[in-house]
Amino acid sequence: MEIRQYQPYGHGEPPSLMRNQPFAMTISFSPDSLSEGASARGVHAGIGGKAAQSGEKGDKVPLREPHVKLPSARLFFALWPSMVVSAELAMAGKCLHEICGGRRTRMETIHLTLAFLGEVGPERIDALLELAGEIRIPAFGIGLTRFGWWPHNRIVWAAPEETPAELTLLVDQLREKLRIAGFSFDPKPFVPHITLLRKADCRKKPLPDGEIEWRAEDFVLVRSVLGESRSAYEVVGRWLLL
Repeated sequence: MEIRQYQPYGHGEPPSLMRNQPFAMTISFSPDSLSEGASARGVHAGIGGKAAQSGEKGDKVPLREPHVKLPSARLFFALWPSMVVSAELAMAGKCLHEICGGRRTRMETIHLTLAFLGEVGPERIDALLELAGEIRIPAFGIGLTRFGWWPHNRIVWAAPEETPAELTLLVDQLREKLRIAGFSFDPKPFVPHITLLRKADCRKKPLPDGEIEWRAEDFVLVRSVLGESRSAYEVVGRWLLL
């Protein structure tokens, strides 16, 4: 795993960590960066367990100077779990893989997509950062208690039994602001889920229940880059929930 670190502000908390102020960071991962048996503190046996809050100290990657100019990029808004919650979801994916096979989502790429924009030109990045900074939604909990399989795309997912009202409001506000600003995005109805397996086959195989608790305290704008040997995600902006 390669983490590129930038510290433009010197000592102390940079101003970009203030509420609703964007920042950017780059994380690059090799597919071999984590072994199949990799584990992390807080992973419980079986499917899920109590997890720490997403704002847990030490979970964040070092920051990069804000408002970095980017080339045309594939962008999406998402909720990104802490390392502890990601580890629990990865462990759940490992258990489900034993039932359904397929290809597991790597722990460091697990997320819940809020709105997928696709290709966005660099001249429009600042507009995205500005509109996201206008969002005012309280932090909320997500109980990931359901695991399921979609036959049409062979995805195994984790999801809440009921969508939190704050999550629905967050997505609605984001989509409305994107629409007003003239951004294109995937218009399909929002179905909150976290992809754990791809190319899986769960026919006639019952899936267990889960009990993973996730406290969502921020949301992010992410740039995805596909490479020959590794994928990279760059968090272009992050905003704290109230």
